[in-house]
Amino acid sequence: MPDQTPPAPSDAPETLKFYLTPVDPPLGEPTPNPHAKASTFVPDVVEALQARFNEAVLDVALYANEHTVRVEAGRLPEVCRFLKDELGFDYFADLGGIDRFTDEERFEVYYNLVSLRRGRRLRLKVRAPEEHPVVPSIAGIYPAANWNEREAWDMFGIRFEGH
Repeated sequence: MPDQTPPAPSDAPETLKFYLTPVDPPLGEPTPNPHAKASTFVPDVVEALQARFNEAVLDVALYANEHTVRVEAGRLPEVCRFLKDELGFDYFADLGGIDRFTDEERFEVYYNLVSLRRGRRLRLKVRAPEEHPVVPSIAGIYPAANWNEREAWDMFGIRFEGH
């Protein structure tokens, strides 16, 4: 019968290993995404944001026919108010925190907003540094953001100023 005694504990606690999966290079020409929806391809919304907020729009990405707009964290409430009041993005779907494991702007918060009348979706992102991860709260604009902001605080320590 094999010995069933557990191994003796070591003096130092073991740190869990973190394995980063490398990104594979593209395999030639990109092919259209058969699962892409027209509701997430919103170039008119992106153009309206760029026209209104110019330098506050830091990056626009299009992946799998979905637009993602990264904005300055300090301008987030103003951007959300514009999206809600002027472009009809009246439904807050969710937000979440992301640890990017980078030296600069380590944390990211994403927001998924929906225009129910127009059948459109948009993802916004903001970033925050590791030393002082603070972004403005949007719970005053989208009350449903309340619990999602609390969860990002609990999971990542991201503080939502004004919450």
